[in-house]
Amino acid sequence: MGLDAASGLTLPLPELPKGRMPLWLERPYEEEGSGEGASKSTMAIFDATRLFPRKFKPRPETAEELRECKLPLSPKELLMVTGGPKTIDFGTVSVFTSVARNFTVMNELRSICLVAVEALEEEELSQSTPASQVIPAGVSAGFDIIFCSNEPVSFRRTINS
Repeated sequence: MGLDAASGLTLPLPELPKGRMPLWLERPYEEEGSGEGASKSTMAIFDATRLFPRKFKPRPETAEELRECKLPLSPKELLMVTGGPKTIDFGTVSVFTSVARNFTVMNELRSICLVAVEALEEEELSQSTPASQVIPAGVSAGFDIIFCSNEPVSFRRTINS
């Protein structure tokens, strides 16, 4: 039995909210400074979910590689070796399950550089690979940061590279 139009009652119509909620994006469409003429390093977006399949050798082998890797970098040169993302979120992970995320290092120098990620010292990240890479000039390298725990734990650490 429905409402009769002649009964004198008005149909209940719920009011819709007036304001619009802004669209939430994990990453904004444009990073600040990513317009025309922005440098390659400013446009870099580090994707933690995209793993790099290719890894570089862990140590310098030739005499030239050893010489270049031992040279100290000036502060200006250090800015040309960038890494990210700054924060890696593994989310909620089941016990005894491994979750891999990527940490990318971009070498914008004109020489090779040796980069080591000190994540292996943490028990939950001990499966991370590789520990170090010799990154050629103008190339990006990926480090697989693998989280695994044998017991329920809340994990929040700062890792140095």
